[in-house]
Amino acid sequence: MPSLTLLGQSLLSGLFIGGLYGLFGLGLSLSWGLLRLINLAHFALIFLGAYLTYHLTTIAGLDPFLALLVIAPAFFVLGMALQAAFARLGVSEFASLLVTFGLTVVVESVIQGIWTADFRRLDASYRARARQVLAGLDRDVKPLYDEAEKLIRRALAIEPEDGFYIDSLGWVYYMRGDYPRAVEQLERAIEHAGDDPTVTEHLGDAYEKTGKTRDAIRVYQEALGKAKEPEQIDRLKGKLRALGAGTRAGATEL
Repeated sequence: MPSLTLLGQSLLSGLFIGGLYGLFGLGLSLSWGLLRLINLAHFALIFLGAYLTYHLTTIAGLDPFLALLVIAPAFFVLGMALQAAFARLGVSEFASLLVTFGLTVVVESVIQGIWTADFRRLDASYRARARQVLAGLDRDVKPLYDEAEKLIRRALAIEPEDGFYIDSLGWVYYMRGDYPRAVEQLERAIEHAGDDPTVTEHLGDAYEKTGKTRDAIRVYQEALGKAKEPEQIDRLKGKLRALGAGTRAGATEL
């Protein structure tokens, strides 16, 4: 029987996802009920807002919640502009189907052109660290490693390709001193969460412990190129200096 924690998480996930879909439908219903327009571009604009939030968070380094303070007002203004344009051009109820469908195609093409069709995941800088703390992976709670591994494996049974869960499992092996198994899991984690500098740094740590110095240097430099937190940047530079390598991202000096 699933644990109460897992049941609670599933319940909350269902509520949040259902609420999100409800908001999607509410927006479409309001557009038809009040404005008498069938706005098929509604969903494309939602996706555009999501990708712009992702871009502000990953490229500009803005916290996801702060990014909402930028995105929400901007799309409010965009919605007003679209409605004003429809009213000025006299777009009828059924003509709005064709117009907004064309707008949807344009927006989706822009999204694919900029962000490609690859899987994207929005992660705040504190997310991976929070998962590890909650899983009991800090050095001062070693007795919890067995329980942490059980919890992580349960999570992986639900999301087997979650790079952060795989990273947490690899870090359990690392903290136990089972470095070959840590490398195996962390290499898998990189495949699914390779854009995260913390996951990349963990793989470098495991390579260093298994004597793969060149691989460790390469991975540390990749992590350095992705890192945004000053503390992590300083830590990575220190590890590279300790291995006798340069601290410039992409460099390989021995």
